[in-house]
Amino acid sequence: MIFGIEKKHVIITLFIVLALMLLLVFTFNEQGFYTKYKLNKKLSDLEIQIDSLRKLNDSLAVENELLQKSLFKIEKVARERYGLIKPGEKVFKIRIRE
Repeated sequence: MIFGIEKKHVIITLFIVLALMLLLVFTFNEQGFYTKYKLNKKLSDLEIQIDSLRKLNDSLAVENELLQKSLFKIEKVARERYGLIKPGEKVFKIRIRE
């Protein structure tokens, strides 16, 4: 007996404390489970962002190609985005009340 405690209880307590310390170290150190979880989550988020940006890039490449080759597309963009009109045309704006 050590300090009125059985040796068996001291060994079990030390084992539990050691196991908890190892668990904390393996979970929260730089290469631990929690860090790995956070990095995997960040990787997943970045892959989603990359996929979204690739789709946007593809659509912009298609629009760029149309703007270089199609006079109809150039005219449509000029009218819709910039409000341009051909000489002699008149623009009528219709307001619809809801």
